[in-house]
Amino acid sequence: EGFMDQLDRRGKNWRRRWFVIRDGFLFSFRTKETKKLRARIPLYEAVLAEYQPDKEENAFKISTEKGEFIFKTENDEEMQFWLNAILKEKFAIENAINTIE
Repeated sequence: EGFMDQLDRRGKNWRRRWFVIRDGFLFSFRTKETKKLRARIPLYEAVLAEYQPDKEENAFKISTEKGEFIFKTENDEEMQFWLNAILKEKFAIENAINTIE
């Protein structure tokens, strides 16, 4: 869990949000203290990719059936942390679901 910036739906403004990875989802909250959920991004069958439209550094996107979600971190180390954590959860949920099927 931790902070990342997320590009708004119009693709114009970055918003700082608190994120938690759990139960196959990336959950978004306005702040660390807020209990009200802003978004729930499913990681099952999600596709992660680099995001560099204007040479934006430390940015990546998650593509799902719900749409594309674009994130930016403070530095490369933070981005690697988030990508590894997201991929770990994605593989865990996909493995669990495929085991059931």
